[in-house]
Amino acid sequence: QQLLGAWQRARADFEEGLVLARSAGDPTLEALGHLRIGELVEIDGATAEARARFTTALACLARVRGDPLGGWHEADVRTHLAHAYRREGELEHAEREIHRALDLHRAAAHSDELPLVLYEAGVIAWFRGHYDEALARYDEGLARVQATDAHHARGALLYVRAILLQERGQQGEAFDHYVRAIELIRASGNLYLEASALYYFAGLHLERGQRGDADKLIGRALAMFRELGVPRYQALTESCRATLFAVAGDLASAHACLAAAEQAAAACRSERALTATVAIHRI
Repeated sequence: QQLLGAWQRARADFEEGLVLARSAGDPTLEALGHLRIGELVEIDGATAEARARFTTALACLARVRGDPLGGWHEADVRTHLAHAYRREGELEHAEREIHRALDLHRAAAHSDELPLVLYEAGVIAWFRGHYDEALARYDEGLARVQATDAHHARGALLYVRAILLQERGQQGEAFDHYVRAIELIRASGNLYLEASALYYFAGLHLERGQRGDADKLIGRALAMFRELGVPRYQALTESCRATLFAVAGDLASAHACLAAAEQAAAACRSERALTATVAIHRI
């Protein structure tokens, strides 16, 4: 349900599971309940509430002794905590948590989740302006999933690698990355990640002067984000649409899109970079 975007039903299931975990006195399952609910809360833009859930999850895991999967669970929680800090622009805290998660995964004999932790580590490095480190994280993640059928992980890593290549001016290579990434993500069934990739792919088309294609991609992404109910990306997508309208000389439509973007961004007040992005589009 979560992967398909049915987040209210997913949350109801997780809340019910959390009650059962408490009744059973199972702190590991209780931690996983807080983790999954926190993940859904963070999607809605409530990063502080999400961090509180993740911190509670860590406290639950600390009550467990001798669990062979304890380090893996802790790494999962810390990865999500790093993500929430990144959304808030607290990059030092984000880097600290993701490095802890990486250490825990590397200490394990094997970890199928490590590529997605490397994804988050790469994005944090990218946000800090450490492009070579970000690229190295993505490449390590891709090397680890190359021989598997992990569509989600490969698609996610190719998609963020495309963003980095685009930022470095390597538009042709970035274009190829986006195409392959979207194919893989679509095959994985993750609608949220697919819509995100379409949004960034539209940005590349806009940079290349392909406004018609950019408009089509933005329209598809926005329809998906509205259906999923993701205020963060609704704000970003509406802002991009505003730019498209402004370039075409339709300022009335541009202002309407900006108003919708600002309304959506209001749900994510803790994310200063998001607010700044909408303001930049208005400028």
